[in-house]
Amino acid sequence: MYNDAKIRFQAAIKKYNETYGKRPLQYKKSVQKKMKAGYVPSLRDVKGLPKFHSKKQGGFSYTTNQTNGNIRIESRDGATFLRIPKFPEGIPVRLHRKLPADGLVKKVTLKREGTRYLASISVDYPFEKAPLKETVLAANMTALDYSQSGLYVDSDGKKAGYPRFHELIGKRQRRLNKSLARKKERAMKDENGQPVYSKNYRQTVVHYQKTMAKAANQRNDFLHKRSHQITNDYDAIVVEDLDLTNLAQCLKLGKKLHDNGFGMFRSMLKYKAERKGKHYIVADRFFPSSKLCSACGHKKERLRLSERTYACESCHAELDRDHNAALNLKNYGIHALLDTGFLADPVSN
Repeated sequence: MYNDAKIRFQAAIKKYNETYGKRPLQYKKSVQKKMKAGYVPSLRDVKGLPKFHSKKQGGFSYTTNQTNGNIRIESRDGATFLRIPKFPEGIPVRLHRKLPADGLVKKVTLKREGTRYLASISVDYPFEKAPLKETVLAANMTALDYSQSGLYVDSDGKKAGYPRFHELIGKRQRRLNKSLARKKERAMKDENGQPVYSKNYRQTVVHYQKTMAKAANQRNDFLHKRSHQITNDYDAIVVEDLDLTNLAQCLKLGKKLHDNGFGMFRSMLKYKAERKGKHYIVADRFFPSSKLCSACGHKKERLRLSERTYACESCHAELDRDHNAALNLKNYGIHALLDTGFLADPVSN
């Protein structure tokens, strides 16, 4: 088996050299870095024979590194151009924001998303984070518990009101998928037996890509605005350390989890809180936030997912399940700040 894998690997390397031998050196280096980082599977990562990806598939991205000033932004005739290797005349671009004046461009990644081409510019520049707040009031804290329907429920009982962008386009997505399947089935074959897709098929593909890209952009915009608002309003944010990988494999929860992007939302909260000097606290994964009563601390032995109202057997308190979990997470954060000495009013809490 090893000899067969070695022969296939050598044949793939030979084909790669014939196909991509004339590519820039930076292109080959970027592929090697991705292989070392684990983005491209190698022989050590697969079991049995290796499976090589098609040259037509992939992320449609190209990364080039800074070498002797070969990457720079230029302005000519009122337009902005990005100069990279193999493009000495420059590529016309629209900058999302101005680059730091004292920054050094390290690398540029060109990526195709649907019908658009995006350039991600990595810049190294001195950035001073805001100092971490030394005192935090319990009233200026919030805790967020994951909610399937509304992204999260905070410790005040407020919901995020996530619009479910991918669910809104579900009907249109199914219609476009059916249309693509019909056009693909009726496509003519060439002399090699490969399908020759029509102009209507390519136009439908573009329409599908634009539809999905719009939903993804709407979701990112919502998450950025909501995370920015939370990190501005509160000095400490408490979230739970959910195992999102296993949760996404559940048939009933996976689709909604991928739709609202709770993992992306947590990442946004973390780096924005660090920049603004706010406290970002992650509760332990095995902390029973849903089973504990926020009023008396009684713990239920069993709590089904279908039980959306928490009813305490000890103090007979009743409240929303997610709101109760958010209150427990806030108490967890209060004790964490109390242990580290950042809580300003330990007596009242």
